[in-house]
Amino acid sequence: MTTHQTSERSRSRRRRILLRILLLALFAPLGAGAYVRPAQYQESASSSPAFASSRIVAAKSHRFRILTVTAGVNLKNTSDLATIESATGFLQRARKKLEDEGYEIQTLRIATQPLPEYLNGKSRGEALADLKRIDEVISAKGVILSIGPVITDDRHDPEFAVW
Repeated sequence: MTTHQTSERSRSRRRRILLRILLLALFAPLGAGAYVRPAQYQESASSSPAFASSRIVAAKSHRFRILTVTAGVNLKNTSDLATIESATGFLQRARKKLEDEGYEIQTLRIATQPLPEYLNGKSRGEALADLKRIDEVISAKGVILSIGPVITDDRHDPEFAVW
């Protein structure tokens, strides 16, 4: 056997191996779905092999959770509870609709624009009481708050560490 034939055989073998790996990667998720089903999605009476093909998935169920549903809002100031209440209502309706469709929602979140944009002349220390009030209101409804970037320009801020 010549060096050229050995080299060609080696390339051919590598191609076959690569093709097998690609096919496995492509079809593995499909095959796993047929065998790995949480117990809540299987019919309880069908535990024998004769009924293996009769396993069903609930019509409105999904195999993944939604980590976070976020409502982005622009607050007028740090005491803008009307916007917060509106966003909270939206998030609760969204959660119900998604859960009715079979999704599991892990968290609800309100995210604001950068904090300096709605401080309106207040220091961060002065705004803290308003932000705590917002947090109390939304925490009672199972929502978390992201206040946006606190420092938006590249400078030293001696008040930041204390805040």
